[in-house]
Amino acid sequence: MNSDKIKEYLFSCGYPKWRFDQLEKYAYSGMASSFDEIKILPETLRKDLSEKFRIFSFDIIKVLTSQKKDSYKAALKLKDGKIIETALLSRGLMSWSVCVSTQAGCPVRCAFCYSGKEGLKRNLSWEEISDQVLFWKNYLKKNSLGDIQSVVYMGMGEPFLNYENTAESLKVINDKMEIGKRHISVSTCGHIPGIRRFAKDFPQINLALSLHSARNEE
Repeated sequence: MNSDKIKEYLFSCGYPKWRFDQLEKYAYSGMASSFDEIKILPETLRKDLSEKFRIFSFDIIKVLTSQKKDSYKAALKLKDGKIIETALLSRGLMSWSVCVSTQAGCPVRCAFCYSGKEGLKRNLSWEEISDQVLFWKNYLKKNSLGDIQSVVYMGMGEPFLNYENTAESLKVINDKMEIGKRHISVSTCGHIPGIRRFAKDFPQINLALSLHSARNEE
C-alpha cells in the first residue's frame, strides 16, 4: 500500500490529517484487505478510495498450506502479470516469520536456487515487497492464527541488487508495521557493495550470508 499517495489524495480533497492517520493505522495493522473493510471510514470515502487505490499491489493466486499447518506459501500476481512467491513460517504458538521476495526472478543463478533459472524479470517496487508482509498480517488476523514476529528477506531475488526498493521496504515494515529492526534479517549471496552500504544504513537489522562455496568458480 502506497500510503504517501493516499495521504496526498486525501489532503487534496480537504480531509484532515487525523482521518489519514486513522486509515493508515487500520490498514497497516492487517485488519483490512480492501478499503471497503475499513468501516471506521465514511462509506463515500471507502468507495472513492476503492476506485483509485488498492491495499495490496498484487492479486493473490493461491495459498498453499503444509500438512502440519506450520508453513504457508502464496503465489502473487503483479500488475504486469509476473508471478512471485512469499512464505509464512511458524516460530511457535501463534508466532510467525514472513519470507519476502525482492525481485521477480534473479540474475545471480545460484546452483541450489530455483528462482534464478529463468534469470531476472524485473525488480520489485518497495510497495510490492512490503505488501507481502501486509498480506500475511491480514491473512493471520482473518484466520485467527496470531501475528508476525519476524521478517526475512530470503525469497526470490538478491536484495542488494534492488537496494533502493529493499531499503524503503525495510523502513515501511519497521516504522508502519511496527516490526522491530532486530526481528528483520536480509540475506545476500555476498554482494560486497550492498553489504557495505547496508551496514552503514541499517546497523540494527540482521545480515545473513548465503554461501555455498569458498571459491567463486563453484
